[in-house]
Amino acid sequence: MRPPEQLIIRPPTEAGSLLIRVTRGCNWNRCKFCGIYGHFGQPDFETRSVSDVKRDILAARELWGSDWDSAFLGDADPMFIEPDDFAEILTFLRETFPALNRVTCYARASTCGKRRAHLARFHEAGLDRVHVGLETGSDALLRFHRKGASAKLFIESGLAVRQAGIERFLERPEPERARAYARQSVI
Repeated sequence: MRPPEQLIIRPPTEAGSLLIRVTRGCNWNRCKFCGIYGHFGQPDFETRSVSDVKRDILAARELWGSDWDSAFLGDADPMFIEPDDFAEILTFLRETFPALNRVTCYARASTCGKRRAHLARFHEAGLDRVHVGLETGSDALLRFHRKGASAKLFIESGLAVRQAGIERFLERPEPERARAYARQSVI
């Protein structure tokens, strides 16, 4: 049996997690400070088929067992794939690894906004946490770093994620407090 495809990057909090690759690279890939995917040989963004991801999930169980506490779906922005496909992968992952307490993925704020209508479904299918690159709350710095998002978009998408029951990436519940936090985060 071939081993599952490996991710290029994951958050430090996912060091002990089962890693499942849903996408390759980053669909934005324009942030001034990054370039990580190109540096490691994945300059273009690609989505993987549901059948390939499921095959990797089964391979992971066979190779490493089914007793995992957490799983991380990568590379960047797996929520970018078709919503039905993402929900199917989440459901299959939870069925294959019933001991999972947490499933996490990276996502762009813009994708969270575009998938707003599907977030609750993703949570029901098994998504518990989303990591979003909120490097600053300054619109000027977001433009400078070519993040492709505004502070307002980060706030709105964070609130949508939270409303869906998914652990959010902003630690301020009210929009006014989130804006105040974003203003304080200017480098």
